[in-house]
Amino acid sequence: MNQPLKRPAMAFLRWSVGLVVLWQSYQTFHMAYTKGHAPGHAGALTGVRLVLSGSEIVAAILFLAPSSEANYRFPPRAISTARRTACALFTLS
Repeated sequence: MNQPLKRPAMAFLRWSVGLVVLWQSYQTFHMAYTKGHAPGHAGALTGVRLVLSGSEIVAAILFLAPSSEANYRFPPRAISTARRTACALFTLS
């Protein structure tokens, strides 16, 4: 894939996967929360569903949030210092 199309395609893929996971997790959470006390439903399994779908919702939101670490660039001096330190450690062992 050529570079001009790769960046928007990856952004579209990220948003589509994130929104689908968020929506499905919300539906699972809502179903477990509203119908959890109906007769014939096990209370422990409803609690597990609530915890898992709630954590999926948080993970989907974090997945959709832009990462600030990906845009951070180390200064060249820090990279060369880290490279020299790593080379010195490997030569000692």
